[in-house]
Amino acid sequence: MKEIRPFKFGGGVLGTPESLPQLLEIIKNYKPEIVVVSAFGKGTNALKDLVEGCISGDRNMTNYAFRTFCEINEPFLDSFPITHNIRLRYANHIRFLENFIKNKPFSNDSLMVKDRILILGEIISSEIVNDYLNLNLDESFSSELVLASSFIKTDMNFGAANVLKKDSLKCFANSSLLSRCLNSTDSKHLITVTQGFIGSGSYVDEYSNYNAPTTLGRESSDYVIALISNMLKTSLSIAEIKEVTLWKNVNGVANIDPNNEEENDHPLVYSSVISFKKFRKQVAHGGSAEGLVHPKTLDELEPLGIPLRIRPFSNIEEMGTLVL
Repeated sequence: MKEIRPFKFGGGVLGTPESLPQLLEIIKNYKPEIVVVSAFGKGTNALKDLVEGCISGDRNMTNYAFRTFCEINEPFLDSFPITHNIRLRYANHIRFLENFIKNKPFSNDSLMVKDRILILGEIISSEIVNDYLNLNLDESFSSELVLASSFIKTDMNFGAANVLKKDSLKCFANSSLLSRCLNSTDSKHLITVTQGFIGSGSYVDEYSNYNAPTTLGRESSDYVIALISNMLKTSLSIAEIKEVTLWKNVNGVANIDPNNEEENDHPLVYSSVISFKKFRKQVAHGGSAEGLVHPKTLDELEPLGIPLRIRPFSNIEEMGTLVL
């Protein structure tokens, strides 16, 4: 039976251009079929400040956030060969932001407008990562960018949209992501790059019919890779999810919070294997797992028996912690 390997890389590990060669090495070594990326560094935070600055009329806050966003992303364009098409797309994204700052298109739909801006960090990072992979992997690999909003369908609760599972599964069944997972072979390994955090809502009545980008809540990229894995498992009978891997800036799940190691009486120990039940308990009681994984991630994986692995991005030989 074919095994599918979904990987997720958060903004914490993709903080600088130096992270891309490490990501490339991971892709070459472990050959995932699906790669979910977050916005580079603190890009989403900068966009959030930009929108809030526009809403409040704080020009200094808006301009500072805009400069910060550019300073996060532009080094990725300047450090490596990037195709002309991606440079043009980035320039268009920045022009869109500049026009937004100038025109401030707010009304009663400020949350909808905010979501339209917040998705840009992940769109840009996924475009650059996909381009980088295609330029640096050999001919036995092929990477394609797919918008998560094309198959993750949500309600219109902007800022914390709820996924409509039945609608999403219907779109997912016809997505290129699913077909690429099935058609990847030993001679041609197909990778699909997509975004965390992003969905698409629609509104239909007798007078109007429109779609709008939505976001699933902050830090929800873990949830998206788990949601995709759940839909894959539900959709396929000829393939299985080997495990979902989250590449993080930690060595795995520890018995104590590594940030407070000096204040604790117990030595720091990382688990090689931990149960979903124990992991949930650590999250619920403010243990070392709190904030490590979005809670909805576990809800998608545990019922279907899909293992979750948390691995250190900086050391690709370390296996981290497997949650079963």
